[in-house]
Amino acid sequence: LDQIRASGYSVAMRRVLSGCSMLWLLAALAACSRPAPAKDTLTVLLAFDVLSLDPNRSVEISTDAVLTSAYEGLVALDENLRPQPLLAESWEHPTPERWRFHLRRNLRFPDGTPVTAAMVRDALLRVRDEGGLDASQFLTQAQEIAAPDEGTVEIATREPRALLSSLAFVYVTKTNAVGAFPPFLGTGPYRLAARVVGQEIRLARFDGYWGAPPEFGALLM
Repeated sequence: LDQIRASGYSVAMRRVLSGCSMLWLLAALAACSRPAPAKDTLTVLLAFDVLSLDPNRSVEISTDAVLTSAYEGLVALDENLRPQPLLAESWEHPTPERWRFHLRRNLRFPDGTPVTAAMVRDALLRVRDEGGLDASQFLTQAQEIAAPDEGTVEIATREPRALLSSLAFVYVTKTNAVGAFPPFLGTGPYRLAARVVGQEIRLARFDGYWGAPPEFGALLM
């Protein structure tokens, strides 16, 4: 897993470093043409645009830097790479091949839809089974993904597996209405609000977020 992440990030980092000399020039030009952002808007300069608006499609540093504010997985990793609760407030490991996750209550997507275990199951199955998603590599050992009740998700692996670290890189999404923006909804503290391809992407604070509200009302990247 570490090698997978390191290889993707090292390629992305070389791209970032090679573009740094141009970044300041582009930022200066953009500052001349853009209206000043609101005081509660945090502006973040990125060297490259996101590769996709599906957080599970591209494991890449610029894409992750933007989309991790709008999408979450069952677990997260802290600064010491130890698994921490996220959408799952707790978990059990009853057998070497089986993991049981208990979801937080009152989780919602920005369209108001409650997050249920069945929706999480379907989101994970899409990542595992749909072709072309980078995050599918983290679910290759998942033989069975089930929702035994509304608040519980179970994952059975083909063999004993340390699954938690892998799940930190798999995001739970809900497909949005056809033609609506963004194409996928997440549960993060921000929601994707608008995008101008190759120029900027805007995120707005999600007022229905389950956790502590973020400091800024919007992000401009």
